[in-house]
Amino acid sequence: MKYNPHNYQAYATDFILEHPISAVFLDMGLGKSIITLSAIFDLFLDSFLVRKVLVIAPLRVARDTWPAEIHKWDHLRGLTYSVAVGSETERKAALRQKVSVYIINRENVQWLIEESGIPFDYDMVVIDEMSSFKSYQAKRFRSLMKVRPTVKRIVGLTGTPSSNGLMDLWAEFRILDMGKRLGRNYEEIQRQWRHLTKEIGIDICVIDMPILDTRPYKDLLGTFVSDLILQVLSFVAENERDNIKKRQAQGIAAAKARGVRFGRPEAKLPDEFPVLLRKWERQQISTKDLLKECDFSESTLYRRVREMRTENKK
Repeated sequence: MKYNPHNYQAYATDFILEHPISAVFLDMGLGKSIITLSAIFDLFLDSFLVRKVLVIAPLRVARDTWPAEIHKWDHLRGLTYSVAVGSETERKAALRQKVSVYIINRENVQWLIEESGIPFDYDMVVIDEMSSFKSYQAKRFRSLMKVRPTVKRIVGLTGTPSSNGLMDLWAEFRILDMGKRLGRNYEEIQRQWRHLTKEIGIDICVIDMPILDTRPYKDLLGTFVSDLILQVLSFVAENERDNIKKRQAQGIAAAKARGVRFGRPEAKLPDEFPVLLRKWERQQISTKDLLKECDFSESTLYRRVREMRTENKK
């Protein structure tokens, strides 16, 4: 089928292309999937800015909707995909395929990052239904935050960004911009609020919390009340964040006391590494061949070379 985008769809696609961090808030049926797929196609096969895309969605949407959208539109021909749902064996097989887009259900995000053993090397992530990550205490949120700094481009899709209240937005935007807009702590939230309401002079309206609507309260008392409520909410958010960090530190300390070792296993040096290293230094073998013989990444190779040279100097 030929795709003739509405003006708002073309605008949203262009916005994704122009902004590495973006969110598309549109009601159901307005084309969030095709908007995003059009951008992915351009980024992957036209401008070559991404090489591996992960789409996270509810199970039915991941299994049925995204594949159907890719098949439906003519301009998406050439965009390959794999759906990682089902048993663990089926998911791993899907994730090991060489395709453009990998689609997984949100319930398996923690498994993918922490248990699958498959490197999380996606340079673009699409979260279909941002409200799935509205809880900063959820395992999927904490898992995704661990790898978020490695993701170059991210897109959030939803029609209900704050279905249960204002504080839903904090976790959702934390995933997107890692705390740049709504702040990482109490002081940053306050600074952003003052910047928006005092320096720029804009009005903020929180629909489900009228007391934080700055439009009707231009007098001193109204400003005081709205600022006070925000301070209370900011305090609660930071206090909970501090508690999470404390519990995390206690858990790490307890695990270390039990002998648990964190991080990926240390890459073992092959017995012939010194010989291979001398050949490499004499340009008798290429870097590519050395990496293949040692089964190292390039960064691991150079780190081991530095370590060995430092040891030899001693």
